[in-house]
Amino acid sequence: ETHQKKFSLPELNKKVFHWLTPASLVGNTDFIGIHNQLIRVDSELNHTMQAFPDRILSLYVDKSNGLWVGVLNHGVYYYPDVNTMQLGHHSLRNYSVSGICEDHERGIWCTTLEKGIQYSRNKSLLAFTATEGLGRSVSLLKYLDGNLYASSTGNQLFLKTLSGRQFTSYSLPFGKEVFFSDILTYKGHWVLSSKETM
Repeated sequence: ETHQKKFSLPELNKKVFHWLTPASLVGNTDFIGIHNQLIRVDSELNHTMQAFPDRILSLYVDKSNGLWVGVLNHGVYYYPDVNTMQLGHHSLRNYSVSGICEDHERGIWCTTLEKGIQYSRNKSLLAFTATEGLGRSVSLLKYLDGNLYASSTGNQLFLKTLSGRQFTSYSLPFGKEVFFSDILTYKGHWVLSSKETM
């Protein structure tokens, strides 16, 4: 059975369409990238639009029906479930992702206009650079007793439990900035080591 329906996109009517307009099909839902707008059209020809920071360069549907959106100067956005369109992660920020594909081992390959080909073995890779204090050089990263510990410059220790989605930050009471290099737990307390004297 085929459907016909005409709809207008007034926000796009005055713009010149790029000759490379990316499109992908996920189940019965079409996705079309026009300029910075991701247009979603379902089987009944209902549509929604989602704006991105710049022009959409590429769309890709992976083997688990997740949608990847490559954006000019803003990296790649991954949506593992197109029904909810909840963002799974945003990677390769500041790069223009012109192509995406998944290999037989579920690794993700991306081409960029600025820095060639990029590869990730795991599409579930998450970035925590937006967490205040973790966007800088990290001096400590350790998995211990089911928890992940991290520390960067300053007197903060970050803890992520196995079930937690974010890091919890702890300010440590030292008079100067300390670069921690290791951590142990002892009787419910943390034992931290550093190259510096306090």
